[in-house]
Amino acid sequence: MEILDIVDDNGIPTGKTVERKTAHREGIQHRTAHLWIARKKCGNIELLLQKRCMEKDSFPGCYDISSAGHIPAEQGLIVENGEYESTGGRKAKSIGINKAYCRAMGIVITANHLEMVLVNLGYEIEKIQRVRLKFSTDLTYCTEVAEQVRQFIHNCETDTTILGIGIAIPGIIDQKEKMVIKSHALQVENYSLRFLEQALDAPVYFENDANSAMLAEDTQRYQNAIYLSLNHTLGGAFCIDGKLFRGQNQKAGEFGHMI
Repeated sequence: MEILDIVDDNGIPTGKTVERKTAHREGIQHRTAHLWIARKKCGNIELLLQKRCMEKDSFPGCYDISSAGHIPAEQGLIVENGEYESTGGRKAKSIGINKAYCRAMGIVITANHLEMVLVNLGYEIEKIQRVRLKFSTDLTYCTEVAEQVRQFIHNCETDTTILGIGIAIPGIIDQKEKMVIKSHALQVENYSLRFLEQALDAPVYFENDANSAMLAEDTQRYQNAIYLSLNHTLGGAFCIDGKLFRGQNQKAGEFGHMI
């Protein structure tokens, strides 16, 4: 059952709720979200539309906006952040993502340090910390990383719901097998990351450090770009048509292996 907030003529929740089917049947005002997806391609603007299935009660088989849905009662993910100028009728409400609804965490593993960062849904860095922690293949290293993450989250000033943890590692990563195929910086080959994944109490995503840095950029603004990493080792990444290009065997952008 889908429960919705009942709103007044200004779109403000009244404190009462209603089941979705009842709202539609009786015409009770409730909140919805409409999402339009557009892109520039070859000098033109393309708009993504969806085709409604034939089983829909209203307008079956017709083309519709990119995506739409109801805003559940007391969900908290969508917030009102203003209103648009009136074009003759009631002013339309401007809604957006609640940046504080949940957060994601990033971790960078190096030979001698562990760097942690907390990011909200607005891509804003809320907290960053770097601690000295020498990398080791021992299981105690995974336990220590998990403890550092726990302390980091505990020390955050906000009530933090972690959506997931992205871990950047200097080396060639097999994401399917969750393994470091080879890392000169960490001096390991065929090192399993599953123990580290199990030690962390959140969904985990492993990625090469240069690829991670490329993904952190605005790939819609820089749709075709090369990222060059100059640190203790040399690395890089490619972004083509707004997507990370990994190449054969995940080695695209590994400039250090060409010199």
